[in-house]
Amino acid sequence: MMLEWGKLKVNGPKLLANKQNAATLCNVLDPAFSANTVLTEDELRTFEASDRGGAKSCALAGAIFNNKDDKKGQADKHDFMTEKLGKPHPRFPDTSNIRFSSHGDAAAELITYIIEYLEMMDVIRWSKVNSSLTNIEKNLRDTLNRGPGTEKINLLDLGPLHTSPWRNPLAIEAVIKLIPSLSHLKAITMAFFRSSLTTWIRFSSEFAPGGLIDQCSASEKQLAWMPSTNDTNEGALGAYYVAIWGKPCLTLHHYNSLVMYRRNDTQDFMDAVLTNEDHTFIMREARKIDSNGLERLRRQDIVDFRVRTAEMNKAKALASAQKALEIRRELRKTVIVARTATLTELTIVKTHLQLNALRLRGVPNILPNSRYTRKPAKVAALEEVLKLYLSHPSNFPLPSDPEADLSSDSLTVESTVVDDWTAEEDIEMEE
Repeated sequence: MMLEWGKLKVNGPKLLANKQNAATLCNVLDPAFSANTVLTEDELRTFEASDRGGAKSCALAGAIFNNKDDKKGQADKHDFMTEKLGKPHPRFPDTSNIRFSSHGDAAAELITYIIEYLEMMDVIRWSKVNSSLTNIEKNLRDTLNRGPGTEKINLLDLGPLHTSPWRNPLAIEAVIKLIPSLSHLKAITMAFFRSSLTTWIRFSSEFAPGGLIDQCSASEKQLAWMPSTNDTNEGALGAYYVAIWGKPCLTLHHYNSLVMYRRNDTQDFMDAVLTNEDHTFIMREARKIDSNGLERLRRQDIVDFRVRTAEMNKAKALASAQKALEIRRELRKTVIVARTATLTELTIVKTHLQLNALRLRGVPNILPNSRYTRKPAKVAALEEVLKLYLSHPSNFPLPSDPEADLSSDSLTVESTVVDDWTAEEDIEMEE
């Protein structure tokens, strides 16, 4: 399928480089990068080692929304938010599992709810302290923006090819709605079938009748099972994780009640003190508590808090960007003084303004204003850099700043990639 993009003479799906490779390819991934520029050996090797396309996109989504390590990713936030949307199955498909169709289920999920997942990525970004996306989150967001490669996500969930109904009708409906916007869908689909035809028999041979798996007895299959982890999971948090693995539907307040019941030896107290009427009363009250939907309300509160936090952080970021833009506009309008003899007449505020304006033009050796503790030090520093600027003013022109000429309504806040757990996860997926 990747070769088909070259035959169509169309730019293929976005390169989904991990954090380490993205640092090497930062210039190559720049939209202003010239297609005729020759890559270095390191850049070429890194470029060829990086993946792209639908399968990689689904793996990234699985690493974010249902990571095999419970301490990584956004699994709980994803489950709470999808539950709020009323989805019947809030858990994201397990793409770390090598079972058949795991990535197909993920592709169907992303295509069916592509708008909701884009909104979810926005909430994840703005609910963080630094209001940014990690490298893996940014790659997934860019993939969901329907560039080349969305065709490959559609193809991963083909469904049973017989007279039975589609296993996921919503996914098929979503694909049909996207067909008008996918101009290369037919060509990529045909390339998928042609490539799959040559490897399908080899791929499915181990599952064929008379094969190794088919010939295994039930006892042999049971002996082949292994626990998912060898961690002893000591401590209260570890005990909670073990309980959730065994009882996935166990609510938090029910688990807390069980722990207190066992730790406080409540059974001994009940045997010694409670009567039949007391037991009846406790059971009646327990049913009332269970019917109140406390777990649903708790999850709803978490989602609402994250959404409010995201909106608040986004508003703060826009206000900060607006303030920075106003400062840049003021500095661009600032007239640089032409004589060093008049510097002592400047106030501290105007001295700071001159230093900032020269710093904006790229004049070197200007420390932050707070490093100059008193006015004589500020004036001396301004005099030194001003001499450098006035000797060759053409060497320090105003840098291009398109945002400074735009209206405040068109101001946007760009995402920055930060270091996070995704570096390790990217490396694992590359392997």
